[in-house]
Amino acid sequence: MNHAELTRTYISNIRNAISELRIYPRTAKGCEFDHVALGLLSKAFRLSDACMTLVDAQFFDEAYGLSRSLVECAATLRHLTVGLDERDARTKKYVDSFYAEKVYWLHQARSSIKDPRRLQEIEQYASGKKLEDFGIDPKQAVKHWSGLSGFLWKVNENEHPLDSPANPLKLRKSAYAVDYHQTSQYVHCSIWSLWNYYPDTKETYVPNCRAQRYDLNAQMVLFTTIKYLHTCCGYVLFGLGIDRPSQLDQLLSSFEDELEPIIQMEAERLIHGS
Repeated sequence: MNHAELTRTYISNIRNAISELRIYPRTAKGCEFDHVALGLLSKAFRLSDACMTLVDAQFFDEAYGLSRSLVECAATLRHLTVGLDERDARTKKYVDSFYAEKVYWLHQARSSIKDPRRLQEIEQYASGKKLEDFGIDPKQAVKHWSGLSGFLWKVNENEHPLDSPANPLKLRKSAYAVDYHQTSQYVHCSIWSLWNYYPDTKETYVPNCRAQRYDLNAQMVLFTTIKYLHTCCGYVLFGLGIDRPSQLDQLLSSFEDELEPIIQMEAERLIHGS
């Protein structure tokens, strides 16, 4: 079994472990966390599947960039559950960001659309949905919903009840560097992301990936996918007050044992730049 097949097997095993808990979400009104948390977890599984589809098609760098979304899912869940007494208030802020987006696009429509008939339809919609009643500044939509500047870094710094002595701040900072900062290079198409795309001066240019390329990102995305899918599961279960099955930790541990040598190779490449 190759590493991609191994990862698919672990994703399937994690999905089965969660399904076997037979979680029934409560009615949305007053229990918004259930729906937000389980929605984010479903999103995390979907992102994991998408990363593996890209890996199977050998779009390794693109899969690596996409894996950052898993890191962000985990960060959101970490922030929501860092203090259970604040869980519902923070969830409300997350939900309210939806309305901020609606008000933002209402502002954009009013600013750009000149057709009187379409503007009238928009105003009728806004009135029917009572968008103006929220008292939300459209600029709020361009800020992070949490109100934090540098959200992921701040969330990573703050202690969480699930942090063990094996996950101190120093290690979390290293994880931020590798799992968020480095994947961001591929999200934003920074210079590092062009590693496999520089043209060959000996050949006529054809838009393509280099024939000889560094594909260690293929291994990194597998590790990031499993690590943060597992993390998302932990935060969701903690927030719902459900004991985490020991099977989840056992799955992660055995997976890390399989991929650890390859992750060390990638770390050396990042340090030495070759």
